Amino acid sequence: MSKEFEADVPDSIRPYLNEIAERLWAERAAVMVGAGFSKNAGNGFPDWNQLGDLFYQKAHGVKPDPAKQKYLNVLRLAEEVQAAIGRPALENLLRSNIPDLNIEPSGLHVELLEPPYRLTPMAISYRPYEPQQDMLLPASLQDWLPKGHLAYFISDTVDVLDLAAFYARYAGGGSRNQPFHPAMMVKVLVYGYATGVFSSRKIERRLHEDLAFRMLGAGNFPKHRTIRDFRALHLLELSDLFVQVVKLAREMGLVKLGTVAIDGTKIKANASRHKAMSYERMQQAEAELKAQIDALLERAKTTDAAEAGEPELDIPAEIERRELRLKAIAQARERLEQRQRDADIERGRSDDDDRKPRDEDGKPKGGRYKREFGVPEPKAQDNFTDPASRIMKRTGGGFDPSYNAQTAVDDTAHIIVAAEVGNNAADVGQLLPMLNAVKDNTGQAPEQALADAGYRSESNLQALAGSGIDGVVALGREGKRCAQIDAQTSQHTAAMAAKLQTEQGKAAYRRRKWIAEPPNGWIKSVLGFRQFSLRGLHRVQAEFKLVCLALNLRRMGNLRMA
Repeated sequence: MSKEFEADVPDSIRPYLNEIAERLWAERAAVMVGAGFSKNAGNGFPDWNQLGDLFYQKAHGVKPDPAKQKYLNVLRLAEEVQAAIGRPALENLLRSNIPDLNIEPSGLHVELLEPPYRLTPMAISYRPYEPQQDMLLPASLQDWLPKGHLAYFISDTVDVLDLAAFYARYAGGGSRNQPFHPAMMVKVLVYGYATGVFSSRKIERRLHEDLAFRMLGAGNFPKHRTIRDFRALHLLELSDLFVQVVKLAREMGLVKLGTVAIDGTKIKANASRHKAMSYERMQQAEAELKAQIDALLERAKTTDAAEAGEPELDIPAEIERRELRLKAIAQARERLEQRQRDADIERGRSDDDDRKPRDEDGKPKGGRYKREFGVPEPKAQDNFTDPASRIMKRTGGGFDPSYNAQTAVDDTAHIIVAAEVGNNAADVGQLLPMLNAVKDNTGQAPEQALADAGYRSESNLQALAGSGIDGVVALGREGKRCAQIDAQTSQHTAAMAAKLQTEQGKAAYRRRKWIAEPPNGWIKSVLGFRQFSLRGLHRVQAEFKLVCLALNLRRMGNLRMA
C-alpha cells in the first residue's frame, strides 16, 4: 500500500487489515468494500445516530426526542424494525437511505480491490537487549543475587565464626607464599555442601558458572586439587565449626534443649562392594596365590625348548603382581582377625579358653563356642578400598560398605545439635555417646531424650535413669506386642515398659519420628548426600559434621526469612 494511504490507517485496525490481506493473497476470502472508503462518503451518507433515528421512527411511529438521539445499540433497533415490518421492508429502507450507487471510489477503495498488498505492521517495543554492551562501571557483587539469598547468609555467618585455627596453619608462610583466603574457602565449601555440591571438581566448575559461587569466591577460582586439599587438611577445624554453629543457633533461640531425639541412618562409604572379600575367600585366595608364585619361580629356573614358540611372559612382573595381591589379602585377613579378637575379649573370651564358656570365677559353665578365639566367621568381610567401612544392609534390600551416621535433633527448629559416625551397624552403643556429645557441644544436657527400639538395652536404660534426663526409649517395633519382661533381671527395662503405657509416655514417644527423622531425610533427599567422598573413619566423621553444619545453616537461613 502506498505511503500516502497507509499513514491514514489507524493503528487500531492495522492487525485486522493485515489479516484480511493475508487471506486475500491466499485466495481464501471474498472482497467486500463498504461505502465508507468512497470519496463522497461524507456527502449524503447517514451516520450511526441518523440510522438510529430512522429505525426508531419506523419502529415506534414517532420521531425520537432530540435529547436522546445517541443510541447504545442501533443493531437492536434494526431487529425491532425487522420484527415489525419484515426483512424485505428493512432492506428497502436501507437502500432508499444509503445511496450506494452514487458513490465515487477513492484511491484507497481501488487499492483494496487490487491485492497483493500488505500494511507495514506496527513496530513492537522490546526491552533493551545489548549482550555486547560493556558496563561503564563494574557491577557490585551484592547486586548479583536477590536479597535474602542463602549465599549471603552463609557469608555473613562465616564472618562471625572463629577461624583462628584455619589461619594458624598459614602463619609464618611469608609474603611470597600466598594461599587462598581461608574464609573464602570455608564459605565456598560450606555453600557447596548446603546446595548439594560435594565434589571438588563440581565446586571448581560452579565457581565459573554459578552466580552464588562467584559472589562467595569474589574473583578467586581455586582448582579442584586446592579445594580437595583444603578440605582434607582442615578436617578437625571444619568439625569444630559445627559446634560453633550449634552454639550460634542456641543464641538465636533455635535450640532450647527441651527435647532431643536421636536417630541413625546408613550412608554408603566411598568403596565398592565388589572390592570386598570374605574371610573364607581370603584363605582360599592366599593359598592359590602362593601356589602361582611357586609355579612362576620354578618356571623361571627351568628352560624348555618347547616354550620357545609360546608368547613371551614377563615372569618377574607376574611374580611382583601376585605378591602385592597376596600382601593386600594378608593385611585384610589380619584386620578381620584383630577385629574378631577384640570382639571376643569384650565377650569375656581368652586365647586359652579351649572354646569353653566360663563364669566369673573362670570355671566352665557348659556348652562350646563355635570357633576358636580370634577366628572370624567365614562370611565376615573386609573392604580393600575403605577398610574402616562395614557391610551394612541398605534400605530396599541388599548390602553395601557403609557407615552408621547418628544425629541428635532439637525439637525447637530441627537443628542438629550432635553428629557422629560409627562403623557398627547396630545403634545400641550410640545412645550414651550421643547424649554426651549434646552436652559437650551445647554445655547442657537435654531435659528429655527420645530414641527408637534400636537403642534399647538394660545398661542404656540404667544410665539414663541415673543421668537426670527424662528418657523415652521404645522397647520394640511400633504396633507390635513386646515379649514378657522379667522385672527382677531387667528392672529398668520393666520401668520403661510401664512408662510407655502411660498417656504421657505415649505422647512423648509419638514426637520422636516428627523430630528425628526429617533432618536425615533432608540430608539424603534435599542435599542429595548419600555417599561419603572421603575414606577412613575419622575422615567420614569430619565430613558428616560438615554436612550437618551446612544443613543447619540452610535451616537457620530459611527460618530467618520466614
